[in-house]
Amino acid sequence: MNHDSGTNTNTSNPNGPLPFSSIIFGAATFSASYNDSSKLKSEIPEKTLLKALRSGINAIDTSPYYFGSEAILGKILSKPEIQSEFPRHTYHLLTKCGRYGPKIQDFDYSPDRIRKSIQESFKLMHTTYLDVVYLHDIEFIAEKLDEIDLNQVHDQVIRNPIKPLGSGDQLILKAIQTLFQLKQEGKIKKVGISGYPLPTLLRISKLIHQELKTPLDIIMSYSNYTLQNQSLRPYVDLFHQQGIQQIINASPFSMGLLTTLGPQLWHPACDELKQICQEIGKICQEKYQSRLERVALKFGIQTVLNHQQEEEGKIDALVVGFSGVEEVEEFVEIQDELLKQDRVQVERTKFIEIGIQEFFKQSGYLNWCWPTTYLR
Repeated sequence: MNHDSGTNTNTSNPNGPLPFSSIIFGAATFSASYNDSSKLKSEIPEKTLLKALRSGINAIDTSPYYFGSEAILGKILSKPEIQSEFPRHTYHLLTKCGRYGPKIQDFDYSPDRIRKSIQESFKLMHTTYLDVVYLHDIEFIAEKLDEIDLNQVHDQVIRNPIKPLGSGDQLILKAIQTLFQLKQEGKIKKVGISGYPLPTLLRISKLIHQELKTPLDIIMSYSNYTLQNQSLRPYVDLFHQQGIQQIINASPFSMGLLTTLGPQLWHPACDELKQICQEIGKICQEKYQSRLERVALKFGIQTVLNHQQEEEGKIDALVVGFSGVEEVEEFVEIQDELLKQDRVQVERTKFIEIGIQEFFKQSGYLNWCWPTTYLR
C-alpha cells in the first residue's frame, strides 16, 4: 500500500480510468443514517478522514442523500492546514445526484435539478470540479423489469434489443445527457450510475450507450460482492462490454448486515436474513475467534487485490464506510496482512469464508438479493 501523502491524482490519462486506491472512503458514515449528531459534530470525522488519507486512501465517496456528509467533508478539506497537506489534486471526490431523501418523491432527475445539485456539491465541498458524479439509485426511476434470473441476463438484456421502456427511462437519459454536458464543460471528470439490482444497472448501461452514443465511464453497485452475495462477479465483463471503464464495489458489510451489531432498522433485507447474519456473527466469535465485520472486510479487500492482478472479472475499488480511526487502522492491518500472503493466514481465512458461505447456502440466502420496490 502506498502510504505517501500528496500523490498527484491528475497525472493519469484524462480519457482513461481514474487511479483510485484499492479502498475508497465511504462518507455515508458522515450522516445521521449511520452515526448520531454528537459524533458527527465531534473531531472524530476529521481524525478518521485524515487517518485514511495518510494511509494512502485517495478517493472519497459521498452524496447529497447522505445529508450532512458533503458539508462535513468540505469543512474538513477546506482547512488551510489540511489543504497544505492534501491539496485538491491529491484526492478524488465522488458524489451523486438525483436522490435527496428516503422517499420516491425525493428523487429529481430533471436537467435543471441535476445542474443545481452539482453547484450545491461544489459549494459544500469547496471544490471547482468533481472527479465522479453518479446518477443515484437509478432502479427507483427506471422502468421495472420482470424478475430476471442471473442465468438469463445475457439473453434478456445483452442479446435482446434495448429501447426506452417508458418515462422513467427517458428521465434517466436526459439526466445522464446533462451530466455528459457538465463533463464537456470541465466540471465533472467521469459520469456514472449507481444502484443495487444488477440486471437494471446492466440494461440502463446498454440503453445509455445505445441512445446517447457514449458509454458511461464508471458504475457502482453495493452489497453485491460480499460474503453473502457474490452476484456482481459475472456482471463485470458484461459492464465492460458496454464500454464502462471502472467497476466499483461498495459496502462489504452490506450496509451493516454483516456486522456483529447488525444493521439499522431501515435496512431492506428480510428479517430472516438479518437473524441468520446474527447467528453467523456468533459463530465467528465462538468458533473462529473473530468478528463478522473483520471477516467481511477481509473478504472485500481481497476481492480488489485479486482483481488488480486479473484482466477478467476486475473490480477496480471497494467503497468502505469508516466511522472512527480504529476502523481505518483495522483496514490498514488487514490489507498489510493480505499483501504478505502468509500461507497459514491465507488458508485460515479461506476456511472461515467457506464455512460462512456454506451457512448462507444451507439457509437459502447465498447470492440472495432483496427486492427494490420498498420505496413504492
